This record gives sequence, structure tokens and C-alpha cells, in this order.
Amino acid sequence: MNKLLKSSVRVELSFQRAPPPSRRTPPPAATENRWHLANAIAREWSVTPDQLSGSIPVGAALSVAGAMLAGRLSVRFEPWKTYIAWGWIMIVLLVALAFAPRSPSSFFTLLFLHRAGSGACYAALLGS
Repeated sequence: MNKLLKSSVRVELSFQRAPPPSRRTPPPAATENRWHLANAIAREWSVTPDQLSGSIPVGAALSVAGAMLAGRLSVRFEPWKTYIAWGWIMIVLLVALAFAPRSPSSFFTLLFLHRAGSGACYAALLGS
């Protein structure tokens, strides 16, 4: 009886190996790609990796400040109008970034303003 039980419960498992990830696997759609954009174009602006990594805490603080400002504006005006206004401001900043002189100071000025605008857009969108 023991032989019958063992032979009837035979289970075959087959594992397939996953294909190796490519070197440039795209990030998930929900992640913020703005840090990757700054990394990609920093060399054109003569920005060193140390300067770029040092800008992360400042950008995060300005993102929080932009969110607080947009929260106040969302109370005063409608959140949707605040979101659209900040979206247009961010478009203007990116166009200014395209035509700005290629120096680290102009890069960081426009990048920090863009970080503040991004935080403002998140806060305005969540306020609606």
C-alpha cells in the first residue's frame, strides 16, 4: 500500500529560468524619472557627480516647499486650476532649460525650480 501511495502522488516540478535582465532595464512607470533626466544631461552642463548628488537633498526640500505652496493655493483657488497653472510653469522652466547657457549655476537654478514645481503639482493633484 505504501508503494501505491508513493507512486500516485508523484509531482513533477519544472522551473524555467527567467531571461537575464538587460543592462538598460526601464524603471517602473510609477517611479519619478526626473532624477534620471538630470543625470543624463548633467555632463552637457559641466556638472560633476558630486555636485549632482549634493543637489538631491536641496531638491527634496524645495519639492516639499513647492507642495506647501501649492496646498495653500489649492485652498484659495481650485486644486485643478492650481495643478494646471503649475504644469504650465514647469513647461516654461523646461523650455528655459533648453535655451539657457550651459553653466552649472543655470542648470541648478532651473532644476531646483523644476523640483519645486513638481512637488507643487503633486500636492495640487492630491488636493483635488
